[in-house]
Amino acid sequence: EELRRLRSLERKRAVEGKTAEEKDPKGKKRSGSPNKGSSLEEGSITSKASKATKSNSSTTLQPPSTPAPVEHEGIDADRPPPSTHDDSELNFLMKWLNRNICRKPFEVDRFPDCVCDTNGEIVIDCIELMSGKKVPNIKPEESEGGRQGGRGSTDTRTRSSDATADLSIDRKKKGSEKANRLTAANRLVYKYQQLMNFLVNNGALLSHINPVALLGLEDHLLAQEYDLTRDKSQRFTPAMLSERRSNWQAQWLHNCKRTWLEVLYQSVKIFILARVHYKDFATMPGVVLTNNAMDLPSPPAAKTAKPGAGPPGKAEPKKKAPAYPKDLAPSNVFTHAEAVLLQWASYHLERASKLADEGATGGGGLSE
Repeated sequence: EELRRLRSLERKRAVEGKTAEEKDPKGKKRSGSPNKGSSLEEGSITSKASKATKSNSSTTLQPPSTPAPVEHEGIDADRPPPSTHDDSELNFLMKWLNRNICRKPFEVDRFPDCVCDTNGEIVIDCIELMSGKKVPNIKPEESEGGRQGGRGSTDTRTRSSDATADLSIDRKKKGSEKANRLTAANRLVYKYQQLMNFLVNNGALLSHINPVALLGLEDHLLAQEYDLTRDKSQRFTPAMLSERRSNWQAQWLHNCKRTWLEVLYQSVKIFILARVHYKDFATMPGVVLTNNAMDLPSPPAAKTAKPGAGPPGKAEPKKKAPAYPKDLAPSNVFTHAEAVLLQWASYHLERASKLADEGATGGGGLSE
């Protein structure tokens, strides 16, 4: 009976296409089975062992798959701009402006204090020299002096009236000093706003700049506090104002330096870099361009006119040659001047890569 059961199971497995690795639910009770049953069980065990070893080898040979990193080519529009600046860039820009542009040099070690001490006049003078234009609407207004009458006519006053008048003046003195400082800070904010408008109208990307960030430390703190407390619907305790003031003071140097640096960079871009043209690059000594559209001769003018095209003897108008190749046309990413500058850098890098490296030649000149 046991043999019959085994044979029927083998037939079913052969018909269904099942492998011998599947366990027989009644195989555990086959303790006294004959040789065929034992051989079948041994075959199933060996097949299971072989498959287990194959699976183990496949898992050991194949390393765990890790997702490949996504490489972003070109410009990532979603990437936020860097919030930090490099001091080496600042030093280089200051030295270049001092040597080529400025009449009043920047103090590199005291930047931006050297700008705030002059109320931005050193930067405005530099921008006017680069642009050849005067920045409009920044002339400072005359300071409004307070009335000084009344103290000269106190000869007829009594001592008690003099004492009360002095006390009232002392009380109002602090308020008047703060009001005068706030008025001066507001004038500086208006002046810097007019400077930003002038640069933006000439193509600078400075719409995100807050003129308050260009102020000196004391004026910056005063303007920030005024903007915060101007809304009467919000009330701030002295502790809250002190905390805000400490935060403004800690961030002032970094923000002021970065903001003035952006203003100078954009000024150089729109007034100096904008003068670069492809014609200057093509005629530069040491630059040999091939497949240059400007070097191609224009087709000769026809001596005889076509029938019906006008009076005979008149030449056809010449087609105007393109001023620069299509790949250097301005786009939404680069201007024409920036594209020419990149082309100039690529040209010299390509030529330098083809030159033989003098230090790589054999011979061991130093050892000899």
